[in-house]
Amino acid sequence: MTYTLHRVFCATPGGLEPERQAFHEVVGQVNETEGMPQSILLVPVSIVPNMVNKLAFQPLVEANVQACKFFVQVLHTTWGPSARNFESEYNLACRLKTDLASPMEDISLFFKAADGLQVEPGVLQLRSSVQLQQDCAAYEFASLDEYRKHLRAQLSAWLRTAKP
Repeated sequence: MTYTLHRVFCATPGGLEPERQAFHEVVGQVNETEGMPQSILLVPVSIVPNMVNKLAFQPLVEANVQACKFFVQVLHTTWGPSARNFESEYNLACRLKTDLASPMEDISLFFKAADGLQVEPGVLQLRSSVQLQQDCAAYEFASLDEYRKHLRAQLSAWLRTAKP
């Protein structure tokens, strides 16, 4: 059987490794239950957990984002340390989404509850700006199970719009 492949980039700054792993698990589950019957597979793309400095690989990271159809940005209280910060990739995905020549179709943001922790001003600004936008899905979650539930719903929605 032949499958149509759609790449999905997941950007997680340091400290969100459980969410990155859950991303890969949920993509596999969605592929098995929903994608395969439609002859569509979502291909998960992310930075490996032991890569603490992505800057040396920046051109490759950007090329991966440019090749993706969907982009998932997960944030907690910060964009992360400069060596593992995905703010530029998020901005790249936003530009690509408006470029008709790009395969990028959609972006979703996932905000982990701060639980009283100090949140970086840039993350607060993004949260408030997303609430005003109609064309960007944003989810808040307090637990890994809640993140999985929201992520699964988003991936399923993307599969419904994807063409084999």
